[in-house]
Amino acid sequence: MPALTRRQLLTAAAAACAPGLPHAESGGMKWHPGQYIHIPSRGGVAAIEDTLAQIRNIEAARGLQLRYTWAELEPSEGRYDFSRIRQDLERVGGAKKRLHVLLMLKSFGGGARPVPEYLEQKAERGRATFNIGIQEKQAPGGPRNRAGQNIALWEPRVLESLENFLLAMGRELDAHPALEGVAFNETSLGKADRDIGAEDKTQFFRNLASADRTLRKAFPSTVTLQFVNFPKEAIPILVGQMAEYGIGLGGPDIFLDDRSLRNNVYTQYPRLAGVVPLAPSVQYENYVALRHQGERTSVPLEDLYNFARNELRANYLFWTRPQQGLKNVWPEVLNFLKTHPQASTLTGGLATACPSAFRGGCRMG
Repeated sequence: MPALTRRQLLTAAAAACAPGLPHAESGGMKWHPGQYIHIPSRGGVAAIEDTLAQIRNIEAARGLQLRYTWAELEPSEGRYDFSRIRQDLERVGGAKKRLHVLLMLKSFGGGARPVPEYLEQKAERGRATFNIGIQEKQAPGGPRNRAGQNIALWEPRVLESLENFLLAMGRELDAHPALEGVAFNETSLGKADRDIGAEDKTQFFRNLASADRTLRKAFPSTVTLQFVNFPKEAIPILVGQMAEYGIGLGGPDIFLDDRSLRNNVYTQYPRLAGVVPLAPSVQYENYVALRHQGERTSVPLEDLYNFARNELRANYLFWTRPQQGLKNVWPEVLNFLKTHPQASTLTGGLATACPSAFRGGCRMG
């Protein structure tokens, strides 16, 4: 047997320290499929309260999906602050709705650090983050370029810190009745400002798969999701384990005519239907384009809904509330939730059967 490198030993040790993974959930999984409203981070408390006020009496709007960065939830090593999530759970629960947490390890705007600063002392080779360039063709007011950051998750000690954080988060929040789900952001690495070798890219997704398993362990009664889009090489690593561990498949986009998505990750949804939770999202660009970087057009909400329901076999569907531009879209989404024959039911006409991977069953009450 060949000798292991120090990096491989640290990765193996981090995995070994994670508790055994559950195949059954005590008391059953919280399970409230349907349509939820996604609010991007910059909306703040005002956007949350305004959205809750507008959907309070819309039965088909089951709750919200909100973004949180690892950096804000662990401001220094081992010091966790989940107060903002708890406050949002009380707001959402008070409106008799439910909350999905979108945990961000990646940022899409300059100056926004997604992961804790202390990780820079953990990285053995370079920084614990890398900058990424983002081109927004469909941005309000015309195309624009901006910068973001992503995590160097191939670093074993960064993975170890992430998994410790996830276990602490689960201990604090899993039992809250208004918490419906926790998801990791999309898998696309972005256009990095430094060279990332093939080995590091593969290790990034192997370590993310480990984090997905730890997230499932940390939240035994809450749905957990991994949003997957690109690259296609990540799909077998991440999606291949979902049925075994009960990890749900989500996505950051519903594009009706995007060949790369149709030929790759979209093919996984029907295969996993009824087995794990499926949770695609309608993002800003999906309202105005049929494919990534596509020509601007008007995409009917019913077409987006039907694609999610019939082709992606969704249990959850997230509708993004635009915060600038497209002022007509939000009223249209509200009206759709109120009046569409399928979408206006409590579960939004989406698939509701308890996933077979949840061997402990589901709790819908």
